[in-house]
Amino acid sequence: MPPPKTASYLTAGFPDQIPPRYQAMHRAAISMYQSRGVNLVLYQDFLRTRQEVFGGSTGTEFLLGRAANPALRNLGTEELAALFLELAEEDLHRATS
Repeated sequence: MPPPKTASYLTAGFPDQIPPRYQAMHRAAISMYQSRGVNLVLYQDFLRTRQEVFGGSTGTEFLLGRAANPALRNLGTEELAALFLELAEEDLHRATS
């Protein structure tokens, strides 16, 4: 049996912990993965992967506002979203190539 298209962790409980500033980024990333017809487990993997640009923090830590890179604190919401979605798209491309 193939795995489900949604990872329950992405839709139950976890989004409630994401600060409002980051919620749209999370939803946009989910939509991006879904639009490519891939299993959301790939997005879940991205969220668990440490990213150098986040100061070695994971995507999950970033979405919770806990990224280790202090330079990120000076960025606006749009800049943070562009950075997060760019990294997610690169990860998606690598995973599906």
